[in-house]
Amino acid sequence: MTQQLAIKASVDELCANRAKAIQGFLSGVEQIRQARADMQGACVGTNAVGSKIDQVIERSLKGWSDNKCLPEQVRIEVDRAMWRSFVIGTPLWGMMDATARAQFEKDMEGVPPEASPDNLRVTMEGLFAESDMIFRRGLVEVFRGLCREYRSNNGFRLAKRIVMTGVQTSYGLLNSYRDDSIRDLDRIFYVLDGREPPTSYNEGLRGALAAAIQTSSSFSPGAGTVETDYFRVKFFKNGNAQFYFLRPDLVEKANRIIAEFYGETIGAGPDAAGARRKADPTAGRKDTWSEDFYPTPVDTAERMVDLADIDDGMFKAAGTMISTRIVVLDKPTSSA
Repeated sequence: MTQQLAIKASVDELCANRAKAIQGFLSGVEQIRQARADMQGACVGTNAVGSKIDQVIERSLKGWSDNKCLPEQVRIEVDRAMWRSFVIGTPLWGMMDATARAQFEKDMEGVPPEASPDNLRVTMEGLFAESDMIFRRGLVEVFRGLCREYRSNNGFRLAKRIVMTGVQTSYGLLNSYRDDSIRDLDRIFYVLDGREPPTSYNEGLRGALAAAIQTSSSFSPGAGTVETDYFRVKFFKNGNAQFYFLRPDLVEKANRIIAEFYGETIGAGPDAAGARRKADPTAGRKDTWSEDFYPTPVDTAERMVDLADIDDGMFKAAGTMISTRIVVLDKPTSSA
């Protein structure tokens, strides 16, 4: 009799625990679902909540992580999603050049700051305050990254076109490596024209190129043309593309900005870059123009002064030596 009562009590307890477990799981799932909805509500745009937060929860449930670290882990993933959506899903992303975007991504890979109202406002204010500098830097970075082997990539100024290498992959797809360069190029002309630049990868020049390539049935780079408000783009089978400028007035504005950025410098042009590469095969592939600045020899500078008929007294009174630096924007001649 006692044994029967004990079994009966155990069964009742087991059933009670079962009911609590079912209710607890259902309640927990609902709470997690609501938390994900709140997280989405804290983000700009749709589908901002990724799988990272689910992984944090799963690892905690399975005992694979220290529960003492759980609050900070959850905070990091929520704030990371919020920062990304706040910057990428708003015009802020369109204001940033490749350098600023790379720095942002690097920051997000680490421990992001708390997405507090003060931090968000400071970020917005900082980007708006530096927007002119970022724009000028982005303009220079785009043309600094051009291959120097093409005569159309002039070392003095922008002309009628530029050549961009590796626009298409060997499979005929738009090369994601070129996304930032293409978007920055497009953004420059939108801003120079007083228009709001596209914020989505599927808009503007990059979107037009992607759409044209996607409609092709070929699985290798192919010839073709695409035209937007500012560019006519001609594809080549080697994966390169020529970008023809359709607005000479905007090109002139860009040239003035480049000239202001570098001050008293002289572009070496493609032939000079070729001569340098013969002496140093790796020279033409360097990423920074600072590597391509050289002080003009003193006797050459003095000869320039003589030819310009500048008074010798004026030259010496300055108390400085004239030093002209040569910048190679891009490289020697070749066909696209």
